[in-house]
Amino acid sequence: MNARLEFPSAEAVAQAGIRVVWQIDLPDIAGTHLHPADTRGAIVSLDRSQPYGSWRWGGPQWEGKIGTGAPGRLAAITVAVTEPIAVAARWGQVLGVPVRDGSNPALGLEDGEVTFTVADDARREGLVEIAVELPPERRRGREEIELGGVRLRLFSGPGFS
Repeated sequence: MNARLEFPSAEAVAQAGIRVVWQIDLPDIAGTHLHPADTRGAIVSLDRSQPYGSWRWGGPQWEGKIGTGAPGRLAAITVAVTEPIAVAARWGQVLGVPVRDGSNPALGLEDGEVTFTVADDARREGLVEIAVELPPERRRGREEIELGGVRLRLFSGPGFS
């Protein structure tokens, strides 16, 4: 079972020694970007909307367009770092979720996961894979696509049998 995320407090982020590079708190949305040098591997963006499901950044027509796109969902990402265990522990601390051990440490989130794998060197740290669950007719037999050096892994899960 994946953890339901709670928005970490500014105090918790500061106590973890993580710098905030951008923050905005509006009545309907709050966003905080954490410094990638302090979290490693990728910039972490913590966002919360009120009410849940609204999204100011999507523009005034956002809610009217929900559900009109192609079927599918973002299921997971993989981040390559030189120290996957330490970085997974850091992200887990900030996000308040436990680290799942295995061949690659992972964080289970509400409807997906973040997995950490070994990067060849610090210059190659970053997002290396996005797993997208699609219905078989959208996959058209493909299992992966590479786009800008990031692998898009395509699969059909239980939601698309």
